[in-house]
Amino acid sequence: MPKRTPQDWETLELELHAAGVSPAEIEAGARRLLAETRGHQLAEARNQARLTQRTSRRPWA
Repeated sequence: MPKRTPQDWETLELELHAAGVSPAEIEAGARRLLAETRGHQLAEARNQARLTQRTSRRPWA
């Protein structure tokens, strides 16, 4: 799924308000999406670190 630009998020928020979604629910959804993204970024960083460790081991270490 392509990432949204800030303008897309503004449009989405306006559409959600127009559809009767409460500001608290919009905020909760945004927080959940940010937490998921951070979790995926953290997992990817850990995987990269593990791969780097495996490939950079010295035979004498």
